[in-house]
Amino acid sequence: MTMTTATLGLIENYSKNRNDDDDQANELGRKAKIIGVAMYDSDKDIVYWMPKPNRHHNLISELGDRFAQNFEQGFITESMLFLRRAPAFYWATKNGQLKQKPIAAPKLYSEDLW
Repeated sequence: MTMTTATLGLIENYSKNRNDDDDQANELGRKAKIIGVAMYDSDKDIVYWMPKPNRHHNLISELGDRFAQNFEQGFITESMLFLRRAPAFYWATKNGQLKQKPIAAPKLYSEDLW
């Protein structure tokens, strides 16, 4: 399967602009969809992301020298909320986004979505 390379998105000062507990509860209530793969760099407080149908390896390739092993893999929602793999699994299940039986529940992988 060929993946499209899309423009790399980033959200700077991510944690300073979010109240994750409230944001996640509000967005789940609105059924915000997961729209892409993402990685969080806690040292720089930046979320890097790419839209579907990209996978995490596409994002790693796009990041090149900026990629670090301590980046946390996850997903991004329509309103730019970063979700780690386990919360993203719950999120995708509640929003009816799983396309198949999950690969490694309770963690979400892009193959579960697209």
